[in-house]
Amino acid sequence: MKATTRVFFLVGALALGAAAVAKEEANKIKLGDKPPDFTLVDTKGVERSLSDYKGRIVILEWINPQCPYVENCYKTKAMQQAYERAKELDKGVVWLAINSTASTNAQRNQGWIDRFKLKYPILLDTEGNVARLYDARRTPHMYVIDKEGV
Repeated sequence: MKATTRVFFLVGALALGAAAVAKEEANKIKLGDKPPDFTLVDTKGVERSLSDYKGRIVILEWINPQCPYVENCYKTKAMQQAYERAKELDKGVVWLAINSTASTNAQRNQGWIDRFKLKYPILLDTEGNVARLYDARRTPHMYVIDKEGV
């Protein structure tokens, strides 16, 4: 294969890769966007959709009980206190924790709820589809959705 042909293929491959990255970046939600709806099952088997909470403030918290930062947030009660403060400011606030860890299950998440006496559910996203939709890559990772759905 000639050098010019190899360069052509290399440039073409780089262009395709850049286009894929640009498309992925364009699909990510940004501050001020309407968040995409989703439906996940919590530790009790209840389906929960973001659209169920239309007109309310919703806090999405990506959680991974195996993450030392998350564990510290809960051991120090920082996250529980944030939840309580949010509820003081608006009793209608909805707090949904989402665990996108592939190896998690309902029992492990329920153990976390019991251990830290959480008053909100943990939703299972073991395939990571919702995490990718929201570009949630680390834990804790949080979004606050206002009453207008932004």
